[in-house]
Amino acid sequence: MSAVPFATAAAVSGNITVRGLKASAIQLTTVTGNLRVDNAQSDRLMARAVSGNVDYAGDLARSGRYEFISHSGDVRLILSGATGFEVQANSFSGTVRSDFPINRRGGGEGRGRGAATPRAIRGAFGDASAMLVLRAFSGNISIARR
Repeated sequence: MSAVPFATAAAVSGNITVRGLKASAIQLTTVTGNLRVDNAQSDRLMARAVSGNVDYAGDLARSGRYEFISHSGDVRLILSGATGFEVQANSFSGTVRSDFPINRRGGGEGRGRGAATPRAIRGAFGDASAMLVLRAFSGNISIARR
């Protein structure tokens, strides 16, 4: 199966689930509903929910950029760890945690809370070849190992 150049899906009041999609870029948005992405292959992926959870399970592409945002829901990633990543994650009133050891800028290593504050993580895992931007206003953010 060859990749499509760009895939987009949007919903005002409903869930969006994507499985096994191959695309150069993927953009998903929902106002009231959950977003779930399983085993997609993309160099750029943006998933945004106003009132709902954002879930991603799969691998990251080297040099890929991934942005997951929820205003009032959780952001949950389940990654294999085969590709290193740089991460910028923060939640206004929720917690941020990572199962991966995050090397902070300026030295030091930790897992979530130890890598920064309970509400933010900034740093790198492995070779930092992919970029993760994770934001939640009132939800929790978690990066788990598959």
